[in-house]
Amino acid sequence: MPINPNGECESNPQPAGKLYWLAAVLVLLSLLAPVAAVDRPPLVDYPNHLARLHILQNLSHAPLFQQRYEAVLEPYPNLAMDLLLMTVLRGFDIHAAGALAVALAVALFAAGCLLLGRSAQGRRHWPALLACFMVYNSQFLYGFINYTFGIALYLLALAVWFWHRDRRTPGSYALLYALATAAYLAHLIGFAALGLSLVCLAVMERLQRRVPLAALAGDMAALIPGLLLYASLGSNRGATALTWASAAEKLKHSLSWLISYHTAPTAAYGLLLLAAGILLAWKGRSTVNPLLAAVSGVLWAGVALLPDNVGMGTDLYARLVIPAVSVTLISVRIESRRGPALAAIALALGVFLARQAEIGFTWRAGQHLMREQLALLAELPAGAKLYPISWFTGDAAQAKREQHLSHLPHYATIGKQVYVPTLLAVRGQQPIALRNPPWYRSVRPGTAAAAAPWQSILGNYGFVWTFGVTADYDALLGARCELIGARGKGRLYRVRSPQPGG
Repeated sequence: MPINPNGECESNPQPAGKLYWLAAVLVLLSLLAPVAAVDRPPLVDYPNHLARLHILQNLSHAPLFQQRYEAVLEPYPNLAMDLLLMTVLRGFDIHAAGALAVALAVALFAAGCLLLGRSAQGRRHWPALLACFMVYNSQFLYGFINYTFGIALYLLALAVWFWHRDRRTPGSYALLYALATAAYLAHLIGFAALGLSLVCLAVMERLQRRVPLAALAGDMAALIPGLLLYASLGSNRGATALTWASAAEKLKHSLSWLISYHTAPTAAYGLLLLAAGILLAWKGRSTVNPLLAAVSGVLWAGVALLPDNVGMGTDLYARLVIPAVSVTLISVRIESRRGPALAAIALALGVFLARQAEIGFTWRAGQHLMREQLALLAELPAGAKLYPISWFTGDAAQAKREQHLSHLPHYATIGKQVYVPTLLAVRGQQPIALRNPPWYRSVRPGTAAAAAPWQSILGNYGFVWTFGVTADYDALLGARCELIGARGKGRLYRVRSPQPGG
């Protein structure tokens, strides 16, 4: 009778294997379905990143772009999409390339989870299937695609380390070093998570197996290329002020893998997953992989102890949540093959598949809203300067479903070279920077129309786009500007006396 890696007899392993791979295909399809079902992924920062990449691709032959932007080519740890679209996907239409990059980030994350489960646990690993769903977290929905690539490469590098630890051949070292360097270039958080993990694993290996220090030093040396690249930036790192989050904020961000677009379904997901966890703990005869458990403990300690903003990054502790949750899930080893354990896994899979369906339907519903505002922005002339005011107030869940419109005007940068001041072009963080940018300060939600800095806005921009603002803004702008069009909550105005170039 066949014996599994835990020394247990399996009376019929082939059907179990087929069921696992069937479930794996179902999980991957559910992860890719929302991206495939829409024209443009409604991720908040996504249009902003796509506009920056379009500018980079066309900077050498677009005089207006050359007047407004300059390339700043440095080895920043935030370049995953930039490198992909400037090399592998350069020949594609910008919108197709962007969607392909999003799909690739999702697929790489899932591959990282499955390979880590296999290499660390030595078998097909059901909890790794659940970890794949962590890719649709709040950071991803906000459009942090480089971050998603960084965490995917972190998981792949960790999987390679478990395969490498009993080999330590030149080939395994080369692969580990390449993935560590790629994680750095993709996003700093993926590289930082890998650094914390390698330190933890080195300590565990020394204590448990007395692995020679030279071998452990060889593993740690995988971080050297990334550290040298970071050091080469000198003071040009876009540093931010050091701030700390409250315990309540950290608790909320610890659920970023669960929170979706609607409050009631999110609560239902949480309760059902809690029931699945209780059933698994009660009947599943679960244990944990000690090395992965140690890594997850270090990552959770980072979530608890690290600040909010530091160095180049914001939401530092929050971005460690997803690798921490993913590694925690993959660390669990389910020994029982009986009904209750399978029921718990099936319940958890069902919950995450339902959440994927909710996200997919929400994305599809958001396409109408996106097309409506894109039609309004299509009225802009080529090269215009546009000042955006978008408010998402009232019901928090509805605001979250509309928030993907925040950076929608950047699609006009792609189509008509329109200047929008909210472009993510921070010197020291992105590979382009603004040349002599006009005045800009955002108008925060709740600001009375009379208190907004209209002289600066109307003196520096030729057009104003609003979404969700109060009636006093409509009245004031209607009196001082020409209303070009109105669609839904959106309004587009032309300043009656635009400044040159506006």
